[in-house]
Amino acid sequence: MKLITAKFNAHKNALEDTKLKSPIDGYIQKRFFDAGETIGAGLPVFSIISAEMPEVIINIPASVYIQRGNFETFTSCFELFPEKIYPLELISINHKANMNQLHTVCLKLVKKEGLTVPAPGISTMVTIHFKQENRELVSVPMTAIFEIDGKSTVWIYNEKEHIVMARSIIISEILSSGMAVISSGLQVDEKVVSAGVNKLSDNEKVKVLTTISSTNTGGIL
Repeated sequence: MKLITAKFNAHKNALEDTKLKSPIDGYIQKRFFDAGETIGAGLPVFSIISAEMPEVIINIPASVYIQRGNFETFTSCFELFPEKIYPLELISINHKANMNQLHTVCLKLVKKEGLTVPAPGISTMVTIHFKQENRELVSVPMTAIFEIDGKSTVWIYNEKEHIVMARSIIISEILSSGMAVISSGLQVDEKVVSAGVNKLSDNEKVKVLTTISSTNTGGIL
């Protein structure tokens, strides 16, 4: 009786193991195996799209990752709905950089009345909003920023010696107007080069162009 009962329970458990139960509600996107095929342990059988709010995956550089303590809110926008701003909720930040030296951030769309939920697989632009600090921030044109050894850099103009010097900066936000808000590395009264940054070298002597009068465009007069 004990032997038969043990065999019965073993077959019952084996039959139960043939059933796949999804941990989420959703839709089957793809089936990888057909009936009668042998499936190895750990291989996926179905690809499922969750019926819940979609998640957004982005990668951030180390210069942004080290400021993660100042992250306040996240928003995104889609080309299909350019006038709508979608709030995001932070799920996790991968503390280990990937092969491209970027940190993966997982975010989730927050359900909000009046916002159409986009379909999975659509690209989006994510904006990270930082906590306001008790100091004056500086903004410079994006054309003034270039990279040295993977770090965002600008040319600082030395008015006494008339030379330019490279300095690393930290960007806190990029505005739609083409300006970048700098959270570290620049002071309000400093001057930066805004054009031709890739043609300069450290300690090179330069001359500041005079301001063109609005009534003398092109310097003809």
